[in-house]
Amino acid sequence: MPARLLITRPRGYLNFLNFCGSLIVSAIIFNIPLYFEVVRGDSPTVAGLRLIVPFLALPVAGFVSCMVINSRVWIRPAIICGTIMMLTGAICLACMGRKLSSWVTLVFLVPSSAGMGIAFPAINLCLLRTSPPGEHAMVTSTMFLIRRLGSVIGVALSTLVMQGTLLSYLQKLITGSHKAEVYIHSFSSISMNPDFPFNIILQIRESVRSIPDLSPSHQEEAITAYSAALRVAFASMIIVGVLLVAVALPVRLPDEDVTEERAAQA
Repeated sequence: MPARLLITRPRGYLNFLNFCGSLIVSAIIFNIPLYFEVVRGDSPTVAGLRLIVPFLALPVAGFVSCMVINSRVWIRPAIICGTIMMLTGAICLACMGRKLSSWVTLVFLVPSSAGMGIAFPAINLCLLRTSPPGEHAMVTSTMFLIRRLGSVIGVALSTLVMQGTLLSYLQKLITGSHKAEVYIHSFSSISMNPDFPFNIILQIRESVRSIPDLSPSHQEEAITAYSAALRVAFASMIIVGVLLVAVALPVRLPDEDVTEERAAQA
C-alpha cells in the first residue's frame, strides 16, 4: 500500500473517512440483530429480516448521491452530509431503549446506512479525481482494501466493547445465593448448582438461546444487561462518528481552491 495515499492531502483524509465510515456501519449491522433477538424477543429469522431496511436504504441513498454529485459543487456537501448522518445513526442507536416500538427501531437503522450510501460515492469520486490516471487502479484497490479493513475492525471493536460491558452488567444485575463466593473463586470454584449466578452468567455469555430457559427474574436481568451492553457498543461508535465529521469538514478538493482563488481575483 503506497504511503502517499495515506498521508497526502486530501487523499489521506478521504481514505480515513472511508475507513471510519465502514467501521461504524459494519459495527451497527453486526450487532443490531442481537438487539432484536435478545432485547426485542424476535426469532433469529425475523431479526435478520429486519436488516432489509438498512440494506435498502444504502443503494437508494447511493443512487440519489450519484445523481446529485454529477455537479462538482455538491461533492463536498455530499461527504459532509453522509458523515453527519452516520454519526446521527450511531446516536439514535445508543439512545434506543427497550420500550421503543419496532417501527421506531427500524427508522433508527436508516441514517447510518443512508449516510454511507451518500458519502461513499462522493469519496470514491474524490479519490479518483485527485489521482493521476496511471494510479486509478492502485487507488481503487487501496480504497476497497481500507474499506474491508474498517469493516473487520468495526466488528471486532464493537464485539470487544459489548462483551466486556456485558460481563460487567451481568455481574451487577444477576442475583442469586452465594454470589460473592462464586465471584471470588472464579473458574476454580464453579459449582454444578445451576442456581449459582456465575454459572448463569457463563451460560448467558455462551449462548443467547439459554435466556428463555432461565427463571423469569433472571431472564429480565439478562435482557437488561444485554440492552445496556449493546447501547454502550453503539455509543462507542459515536466517538468514531465525531472523529469522522471532524475530518470531513476540512476536506477540500483542488478544484475548490482554484475556484475560490479565481473568485477572489475577480
